[in-house]
Amino acid sequence: VCLPCGHREWHHHCIYSWLERQSSCPLCRASASPCQEGFEGALHALAGHSPAAHDCERVLRLLSLPEAQLLADHEILEAELSLLETELEELQEAQHAMELELEELSCEPVDKSPDVEAQELLDRFAAAALRTNLRASELFLALSPEGAPLALEAAQPVLSAFGGVSELGVDLACQRLDVNQSGWIEEEDLEE
Repeated sequence: VCLPCGHREWHHHCIYSWLERQSSCPLCRASASPCQEGFEGALHALAGHSPAAHDCERVLRLLSLPEAQLLADHEILEAELSLLETELEELQEAQHAMELELEELSCEPVDKSPDVEAQELLDRFAAAALRTNLRASELFLALSPEGAPLALEAAQPVLSAFGGVSELGVDLACQRLDVNQSGWIEEEDLEE
């Protein structure tokens, strides 16, 4: 056991008994604690068991710190704890949101009807077209380089490249893309 003065030439049971009766170092008589009340509280907390030497040494070191330093450290630790609690709450909320999202995703039907597939495919196609910032005429030229109407069969590979849709869903999407029901996909169909 090391006292605040630095002396440590005794067995921890011996110094423990001494410090129950005296609050000073047995060798140099330096105060073992700047706060007698805090020291007695520490001894009382340790009563009832035989503490290991490192436990007593840690308690005595803490008791030797100035009270202002202990209060400042306590405030810092409380502020850090408050930040950690806030962060924990935020993480728990994010986890809850993810669990709800996962639950929603797991409830989605695995087999979709071709009508639903076709609509989702056209929605993805439209979103992709909007992201490119191309006008309908430019998009049409990208799909049909000669500017000629595009046969429905020729549009199928373009739409099936978006993936995740059955053949029937792709066929329905191509038919819906032919807005004027001409059997061809024209620039006006893309505009609409």
